Amino acid sequence: MAIFAQRGVHGSEAATQLRSIMRNMTTPTANTTRAWEMLGTTLFNADGSMRNLDDVLGDIRSGMANLNDEQRAFVTQNLAGSYGQVGFNALLASDGIEAMVETMEGQTSASEVAEARMSNVSGGD
Repeated sequence: MAIFAQRGVHGSEAATQLRSIMRNMTTPTANTTRAWEMLGTTLFNADGSMRNLDDVLGDIRSGMANLNDEQRAFVTQNLAGSYGQVGFNALLASDGIEAMVETMEGQTSASEVAEARMSNVSGGD
């Protein structure tokens, strides 16, 4: 959701777009299957378990680099759906989910900020 928020997609809108993306990526239609084939990758491992989403997004980025504009539009439409395209493009443009988690973990927590402000207001400890 943080990646979506960076691109101006917030709250329920972000959640709905993510749901659209995941639903489309996992729906075994002829067009979705063709989109995965065009990218040379898949969402699932051979045993049927879902692959790491960062790895999948990396494969999608690589596969899209080899496509023309029409093919990229086809892949985006079929893997993200009409409603999820903005979020899909946000995920592809990001440095990845793990990078966002690392960035967020390195940030000062709200309680730390509040504690520092209260300490300054009261003249320190």
